[in-house]
Amino acid sequence: GPHDLWISMSGTSMGSPFVAGVAGLMHAVQPKLTAAQIEGIIQRTARPLPGGSFKWINSAGFGRIDPEECIREAARINERKDLT
Repeated sequence: GPHDLWISMSGTSMGSPFVAGVAGLMHAVQPKLTAAQIEGIIQRTARPLPGGSFKWINSAGFGRIDPEECIREAARINERKDLT
C-alpha cells in the first residue's frame, strides 16, 4: 500500500546485487578465489526451491543461494591452501 515502507521485488535485477554481495564476502575470506571458483561454490552450495531438485531450471537456476555455506566453503579452501 501507499504507506508501506518496503515492497517485494524479484527477478534478475534484484538477484544480481545479492549474488554480487555473496561473491564479495567470499572474496573477503579468500582473496585468491577466481570467478570460476566463486561460481562453482555458489552453484554447489545452492539449495533447491521447495518441491524442486538440484537440476538446473531456467526460471530458478540451481535454486536459492546459501550465503553462509558459500562463505564457509570459501574459508575451507583458505584453510586447505588449495590455491597457489
